[in-house]
Amino acid sequence: LDNKVITTRIAEEAGVACVPNVLARVDSYETLREVSKGLGPDLVIQTPFGDSGHTTFFISDEADWREYAGEIAEEPEVKVMKRIRPRQAAVEACVTRRGTIVAPLMTELVGFEELTPYEGGWCGNEIFADAFTRTIRDKARKATFAMGEQLRQEGYHGYFELDFLIDEDTGQVYLG
Repeated sequence: LDNKVITTRIAEEAGVACVPNVLARVDSYETLREVSKGLGPDLVIQTPFGDSGHTTFFISDEADWREYAGEIAEEPEVKVMKRIRPRQAAVEACVTRRGTIVAPLMTELVGFEELTPYEGGWCGNEIFADAFTRTIRDKARKATFAMGEQLRQEGYHGYFELDFLIDEDTGQVYLG
């Protein structure tokens, strides 16, 4: 379930909002621009597996593409997203035979130089109830429950964690 492409498909089945995206094979800058029409000039590309500090690429122009082209083009499919101004959060949950148990929304700690050896790397979560509005907490809880129930329908039981991106400009809560 750590595959970002498969998780995006499961989220769509569960009715959970993701940052506007397209899933596609991207083998050139021209292909990238063709498949990402409508997502804007600033894009975020994620490869299916790995930690976001190593497998998330910010592409605004062809020079950015050239820097990461090898890693992106070798994948059979990647997630290409519109770039937003996000605030990161996470929710832990557990799928049981009787339903999904959802924990509180946590602030994600990402990119703190003193805690992680690479830029953009995750370095922990922090629970602080008032870090997010009640509306945002409720949206994240509802989305986590929906994902858990979708996973349960597919036969999964056990722990999972979802990362959320809260768009600073719109307040929209997206699966990360």
